[in-house]
Amino acid sequence: MLKSINKRAVAVAMLASALTLAFAGTTLAADLRFNNNNNSALEIGSNESVTNLYTAGSQVIVKAKTAKDLVIAGANLDIDGTVGDDLLAAGGTVNVKGDVSGSARIIGGNIHIDSKVIGQDLVVAGGTVYVSSDTIIYGDLLVAGGNVYVDGAVRGNIKATAGTISLNGAVDGNVDAKTNKGLVLGSSANIKGNVNYTSAYVYQRDANAKVGGAVNYTIKENHRNYALTLLTFGFLVKLAGELLAALLLLWIFKDHFRNAVRKVGYGFWHNVGIGALTLILVPIVAGIFFVTIIGWYVGVALLLMYVLMLMFAWLASAAYFGSWLVSKLDKKEMRVDWLTVIIGIILAALLTTIPLIGFLFGIVLALAGLGIFFRHYRKTA
Repeated sequence: MLKSINKRAVAVAMLASALTLAFAGTTLAADLRFNNNNNSALEIGSNESVTNLYTAGSQVIVKAKTAKDLVIAGANLDIDGTVGDDLLAAGGTVNVKGDVSGSARIIGGNIHIDSKVIGQDLVVAGGTVYVSSDTIIYGDLLVAGGNVYVDGAVRGNIKATAGTISLNGAVDGNVDAKTNKGLVLGSSANIKGNVNYTSAYVYQRDANAKVGGAVNYTIKENHRNYALTLLTFGFLVKLAGELLAALLLLWIFKDHFRNAVRKVGYGFWHNVGIGALTLILVPIVAGIFFVTIIGWYVGVALLLMYVLMLMFAWLASAAYFGSWLVSKLDKKEMRVDWLTVIIGIILAALLTTIPLIGFLFGIVLALAGLGIFFRHYRKTA
């Protein structure tokens, strides 16, 4: 059990670190595009010239050539233009058709990779992940998901944790696979290295599939693999949602969100105390309203507001953590921008995975944000 937790922590830490580093080095020449209109798509046309592009919206279509990094988030994402350096994407449905010269890091529900070239590593987590037969990944493929289909070529190694994994392309290195339901090697599979396979089920291999090295099969109980996959996938989906929500709050509410983030640090422990009282008292008050027929509606409204306050409190506090940390490292006045918010969300989410200490850290941070929202409500009521 301890090994499973450690492996999950390493996988999560690896992906979260990759996400953090992706934002840390691209602060110059940034082109920010956001769209808060759910009824229309945000399209960056092929005639536009961008260097580092950061964009988010309900539906985003990128046809432009991005000279350096592309960071994109939204419900439906279509990336048709080429990316000169790294790609970082988080969304419900993510379709990548353009070539990526550097690494690609993608989190989503349904992910379809149809690029001709991924110049370095592909790190991906999703419900369904598909890599087309036309795609060549010149680095390693690291993937976690429900159903994973890899028809393309991988010049490096494959490390995969998923419900099902289907390989039907060339792999120059080794394959390390952990699955819940099974590993399938198709007729076009050509693996030059070893296949290290852990599952409750024996793998399936087409008669034409080729494996140059050894096949090492380790039997593992089904429910453990399944739990590991669900925990990893759930964490990544939650992280993607928090990143998108925080960016949208920063874009839509601007100064209001920035002020809320800054105020988290004004009397931090005082805010934690008020947040603790709010956490306890609001459900009690809602319960009192539920006793009467007329008050039932008020109780429902109060609980809905309570849930929203908890969600936004965490985002504001995590953003404060990132802004505070960056200010200490830079030795400058604290600022609240897209970079500090993203760093805070990622690092706060990562730290909460640490047993006991992470739980306490997350509770304190959330209570501080909840206290700020309650104090703001009192002033505006």
